[in-house]
Amino acid sequence: MSTRGDDLVVDGLLWFNNRLLPRAPGVFDTESWPCRLTFETEPSGTVTRFHLDGPALPVASPQGAYEKVA
Repeated sequence: MSTRGDDLVVDGLLWFNNRLLPRAPGVFDTESWPCRLTFETEPSGTVTRFHLDGPALPVASPQGAYEKVA
């Protein structure tokens, strides 16, 4: 994840510089893809994992839960 201007983007998950569109606190839709990212945080605010949800895609099915690795 990184920022591009005022936008939060994810690099390399779906394609490079894929903009995340905020929908609720910790919940984002991916621009141009039918996917939603939901971040899980600890009480301190640290993100520990995220869920990627959406329909099965012909090219790939990236749905699942992804844990943070140190």
